[in-house]
Amino acid sequence: MNHRTANQDGFTLIELVVTISIIGIVGTIISTTVSRAKAKANRVKCLNNLSQIGKALISFGHSYEDRLPWQLQEGEKKLYFGEHYDENSSAIFGILPLKAEIQNPRILHSPCDSGRVVFSKEAQTNWEVYDTKKGMIIPSEAISYDLIKGGDITKPTTMLGVTRNLYSRELHKSRWIGPDGKKILMTERKDPPLPTGMDPRLMRHGPGWDGAGPWLGHIRDNLKKFPYGGARSSDLLHKFGKKSRLSHVINGLNEGEGHVLMADGSVKKSTNSDLGFNGALVKPHLSAHQIGSHHHALKAGLGEFIPKRRNIFLKDGTVASRSKAIAMREENSAIVEWEYDHFRILGDEEFYTYVSSEIELLKNEVPEIYNVAKKHVTTFNCTGINGTYAIITPRNGWVNISRGVFNRNPDEVEAPNYVDAPWHTLVFIHEIQHCDVDSCTSQGAANYAAAYFGRKMKIHSGWINFVGWMAAAEGYNQEKWDYHHSPEFAKSRIPYEEYIKKSAR
Repeated sequence: MNHRTANQDGFTLIELVVTISIIGIVGTIISTTVSRAKAKANRVKCLNNLSQIGKALISFGHSYEDRLPWQLQEGEKKLYFGEHYDENSSAIFGILPLKAEIQNPRILHSPCDSGRVVFSKEAQTNWEVYDTKKGMIIPSEAISYDLIKGGDITKPTTMLGVTRNLYSRELHKSRWIGPDGKKILMTERKDPPLPTGMDPRLMRHGPGWDGAGPWLGHIRDNLKKFPYGGARSSDLLHKFGKKSRLSHVINGLNEGEGHVLMADGSVKKSTNSDLGFNGALVKPHLSAHQIGSHHHALKAGLGEFIPKRRNIFLKDGTVASRSKAIAMREENSAIVEWEYDHFRILGDEEFYTYVSSEIELLKNEVPEIYNVAKKHVTTFNCTGINGTYAIITPRNGWVNISRGVFNRNPDEVEAPNYVDAPWHTLVFIHEIQHCDVDSCTSQGAANYAAAYFGRKMKIHSGWINFVGWMAAAEGYNQEKWDYHHSPEFAKSRIPYEEYIKKSAR
């Protein structure tokens, strides 16, 4: 009789555990491999979509003397956009000639963008209805790609389109973001809607509510309904902010990964090294629109001074229109805790654009005050509606700047003869000087710094005389400035008046 031992009847517990573990490890390896293969395949499909978009744009351009939809003449824009012209991918993809070239709305959705599958299917259902001229615009949620305003098929080094996972709409101040990146603090702005015909750029400044103008009056009248209307960004983030992903994160593209469509029709995978002022793709894009060097630009019909000096991009002083490096998508009005050049920026995307532009401007033209900011300023905060001021603490400095300073129409400032002179830059310098605890933080010193550095930047003499007069009214002059930046002051920290008395003995 053949007897089986207990060990021959089946697996021991140890053998069973080992077998299950092996199966689990093998399953994990297979799952990971499949996931990577799927992600790789999705990126290939995404690049193919961009390539199809490129062919559609180039074909459209060839029908209109190499002009793309955002380069059309006014009559042509009216013909295809009607009253709904908008430099936004949603409106541009929705004009009938380009829709005919695209043919299938699935091309506008990246397979990497799993969060927008439902919206893409809805767009496929309603594809025949969309017509920008009639105001029936493709929902932005159904589109995974942004178009670049400076894209030009006559300039092959320019960028036509990108995946939408850009940190900022401005390529020269952006990077690729992904779901694996750190979360940011974000909240919606609580300002009341503007009444018809009211423009916040027409506001006037004054202490408190006095002399504040229609916009501040509107905020005041709606405080019960919008108790945090016009509040400082830091206050709103503190009270309502939550850790969140930016709305333009694409699930299938990690931090530092993106896709780019070039004006010659080629597509490529991209990394953060392609973006920024000196990025491998952005720098040639800007150079293709280069007007000339700083000084030569003055001779190229730009007027006595360069309008909106935020247009200066490159370290060698070359200039290009800022709008040429912008992804054409809706601005994000949410308040975000941004980062730029190791500064913290609290505000909406418009405020981020303003601050990062001013930082680069100072870095290129007056590095002395830029270095002061790097040493003493940690945070730039949008105050919401009114007021500009600095807060100095033992550990860091905060610069608070009103929305009214940076988003006013230069044609409507108090001194119309100075429309080409950026008052917002002088305010920026003024508040940074308030944080310079190594020299002098007084009001007189801040006004003098605005005049001193503004003169070096060749800002309009009218503004320089104005801030210089304010410094003189505070009793601040070149002698005080020189003293507060001298080794004697750094060593002794003696007030200027005492130093003069001591020197006279």
